[in-house]
Amino acid sequence: MATGKTETALQALFTVISAVSGPEIVRNAVEGDDIPSTGRVNQLDGNRGEPEAILSPLRYEFQHRVELIVMVQENDQAVRDAKLDNILQDIVAVVRANPTLSGAVDYAYEAPPETDDEAIAGAETIKAALLPIILEYTAPTAVG
Repeated sequence: MATGKTETALQALFTVISAVSGPEIVRNAVEGDDIPSTGRVNQLDGNRGEPEAILSPLRYEFQHRVELIVMVQENDQAVRDAKLDNILQDIVAVVRANPTLSGAVDYAYEAPPETDDEAIAGAETIKAALLPIILEYTAPTAVG
C-alpha cells in the first residue's frame, strides 16, 4: 500500500523533530498526567486546510498546519520558562536546518507559538506552548 504525500510529510517532520535531545517526542498521543522532567513534545497532525488546485497536470498545493504541543512541568518559574524556551528553540533549529524535511515537502517553517501556564493542585506547574509548523507541499490528489 502506497503512503500518501500528507503522511510522508508528517512522518518526515516527526523524524526531524525527534533529533531534539531531551524531551519525550510523541505523535498524536493522548495527554497523560505525567510529563517527563525533560518535557514532552506531542506532534498533532493538524489541519491540511483547503488545497489550491493547479491544472495541467492536475495537482494540489497544501499549506498544512501541524501543531506541536510542547509541555514542561516545574515549580520554579524561571527554570520552567527556560526549559520551554530551550525546547522551542531546538525544534525551530532542526526544522530550519532541514526545511524540505529531506525532500518530503517543498518548505517547512514555524509560526509564532501560543503559551500558557497551568497551576495543578498538589503538583508542579505546567507550562505549555502550541507551536505551529507549516508544511507546504504539492500532492497529486486532494486527499494528499
